[in-house]
Amino acid sequence: MLREEYMTLMDETKENEDRRKRAKDLAEMAKRAVKEAGSSDFNVKLLSKIS
Repeated sequence: MLREEYMTLMDETKENEDRRKRAKDLAEMAKRAVKEAGSSDFNVKLLSKIS
C-alpha cells in the first residue's frame, strides 16, 4: 500500500508537481522561521522576556 501511494505521488502529473512544489515551499518557510531572527526565533525570545 505504501509503495502504491509513493508511486502515485511521484507520477509526473501537474497535480503532483504542484504538491511537490508546495511541500518544498513550506519546507523553505519552516527553515526561515527557525533561523536566527526568523519568526519562530523572534517569538521564542519574546516569550522568554515575558516569562
